[in-house]
Amino acid sequence: MGKQKWTRAAVVTATLAGMLGVTGAATAAEAVPGCQVTVSKSQFDYGRFTRRALDAQPGPDGDLVAGRQMATINVTCAEPRRVALFFRGAVSADGTAFRFGDQGKVRLRLWRAQADGQPVQIGQGDAGMPAVAWGEQAWLAPDRGVVIQGGRPLSRLTVQMEALATLPAMATATGTAQRLAGSGRIEVQTY
Repeated sequence: MGKQKWTRAAVVTATLAGMLGVTGAATAAEAVPGCQVTVSKSQFDYGRFTRRALDAQPGPDGDLVAGRQMATINVTCAEPRRVALFFRGAVSADGTAFRFGDQGKVRLRLWRAQADGQPVQIGQGDAGMPAVAWGEQAWLAPDRGVVIQGGRPLSRLTVQMEALATLPAMATATGTAQRLAGSGRIEVQTY
């Protein structure tokens, strides 16, 4: 398959602040001309936690889970378009996820995608390239977006998002309270 051209569009800002956020009403922004994007929660708050509580929740790569937050992303276009979703934010130290404090990570999983009311397979792809593996879920990662299988044009896309915040065990070896934060935005691109 040839390289696809992505047209950058602007976005919904989903702030991942103060433990990845705050609660709030739906956020909307013009994504591309003729399209609108909404996110059911624009901010997430993981609250306060202790080392003991984190130890009880092992996560990926041996990290400790600080919390999970869920939201729904909706993209509605007046005319059918091929779209891809990206997240733009500070990258974690190891480059595999998004920054949560100095050492933590936020991993963003998309699943339960529906295009025009029908379930669809999704896949992770590099910016400008189609996905190579399709499934029920895909991960938003630095410079990697999520696309619909077959790249079919759609008028409405609905997808669930999970924001999993984790910390390495060594990051919790402190005797003082710390505020962890991250930020970024959901971006819709057409191709």
